[in-house]
Amino acid sequence: MINRLGRNLPITQHGKKKRYIKRWKWGGSVFFLAVLIQGMPIARTLTAPQSMGAAERFKYVSANAATIGLESTIVVALIWATFYCLAGFTVYRFGQRSLGWTIKKEWSLFLLVLLVPFSLLRSEFSGPIMMNTIHTIGAVLIAFASAKHYYFRPRVWLQRLGAVLGINVAVHVLSVFLMPGLTVAYDGRWQGLTTNANTLGLIGFLTLWANSTRMVIERKFYWFAGVCTIFAACALWGTQSMTSILCAIISIALVVFLSNRLLWDKFIRLILKISPLILLLLYVYWDATSSDIAFVTGRTQDFSGRLDHWKDAIMLIFQKPILGWGFDNNATVISVVHLPTVHFHNGFLDLAVRGGMVAVFLFGVILVKYYKSIGNHRRNHTLAVITVPFVISMLIYNMTEVSFCASRNVQWLTFLVVLFMSVLCSRVVRRNY
Repeated sequence: MINRLGRNLPITQHGKKKRYIKRWKWGGSVFFLAVLIQGMPIARTLTAPQSMGAAERFKYVSANAATIGLESTIVVALIWATFYCLAGFTVYRFGQRSLGWTIKKEWSLFLLVLLVPFSLLRSEFSGPIMMNTIHTIGAVLIAFASAKHYYFRPRVWLQRLGAVLGINVAVHVLSVFLMPGLTVAYDGRWQGLTTNANTLGLIGFLTLWANSTRMVIERKFYWFAGVCTIFAACALWGTQSMTSILCAIISIALVVFLSNRLLWDKFIRLILKISPLILLLLYVYWDATSSDIAFVTGRTQDFSGRLDHWKDAIMLIFQKPILGWGFDNNATVISVVHLPTVHFHNGFLDLAVRGGMVAVFLFGVILVKYYKSIGNHRRNHTLAVITVPFVISMLIYNMTEVSFCASRNVQWLTFLVVLFMSVLCSRVVRRNY
């Protein structure tokens, strides 16, 4: 029997459920701690943002290519090591059987994780690869511990995620007014305490999605969620991140649409079936309509210089199409194509450069398996309304930004939690029915 809030444990097992929640309490909270410190200047000195040309950016990035991905201070390393150990101990102590079952169901995700250390055979930058391996495994442990703690309480998870994100974005927005010389970029865009405006835009988008989704699902206004939403809207306005603004609008529209159970039952499967076709058509007609798309999204015709990066990425993919250049934070390819940034401003192309068509195929399998599990959520409508808009918005976000397989990125961590929650929920649904 499943209650109206989407909690999948039988109502007769309240005592067992209380012990279960207590066991996973600390391990399940690590995810929120990781979200809380996103963009914060931990052991990092704030400096006034400066304008750098493409040549200066390339010179700086190439000079530090060997240390990309390595921890800047022992403090940061200790914080993340503590997170990984706490989540890992919780999973080892209470979730070995569930983790084994999840590995069997999500084999594509764990093969994608194995591609990271396998990059040692193809890249000379062993330092970033080893650190990426540790962070990738740690991110999986953090996400699984959180999903295991909250998969039968998705509303509680969403409420706490919205609150933590709201606190985070409020600190960044307030810092803009208190320290404008250190938190506003040279072009007038807000970046808060983060390193760039797009990072703050992503946090604002996720904050708006989490708190708006909660109020739509509950059909009730919450003052704290409303205040967090206002701070998120201010962050999006200040950063002028068109990608984040577009994703926020799409995610909220999808939440409102999917919150109607009748519309969900009739149309969601059709939408999920034709979404790959829609993405394919967008890519086929991309060149023909690039100027119109750029106008709508508020960018220049070359997408603020991204078009050149995409052409370089396609060239690199053709050179090493199967396994890519390695998960070394693009340290190898920086000097090959004179890349002035550490990624190609497109999650799909960036993943193909790092892991080749094998990584893209595995990620596609992850998405297909997730979409197939959506059918099992018809009896758990809440989890479906929460996760589907987020996943679709994440795919749109990665058309001009990068978060795929970025282990400590807040969007990727949230995606892993969403993925594990859907898998664990579908398992319980099959047991109860």
